[in-house]
Amino acid sequence: MRIIEVLQLPERNPFFTGREPVLAQLQEALAARGRAALSGLGGVGKTQAAVEYAHRHWNDYVYTFWATAHSREALGSSYATVAGLLSLHQAVDLKGADVRISAQQRILKNF
Repeated sequence: MRIIEVLQLPERNPFFTGREPVLAQLQEALAARGRAALSGLGGVGKTQAAVEYAHRHWNDYVYTFWATAHSREALGSSYATVAGLLSLHQAVDLKGADVRISAQQRILKNF
């Protein structure tokens, strides 16, 4: 039985167009390395590309999580939430920066 978790995935943009090369590069990077990063100036569509990719391909993965990264605190909180969903209780019980570091390390170690 396949378990699929989707955490706080933003709604799809119905007007998303013209980023097929970016989506293809993202898919290639994830297939080859299991991880990918989008970088560039603010406002160029990185988040929209990631949202679109997630909506198109969430079923290709056992787990799909959305981590909010607009600040260190938000990213730490997202990792702690994911750690809780994956039953990594040690990471969830910690506070502050320890949550971020422990959750990141445990999530990456397990996957």
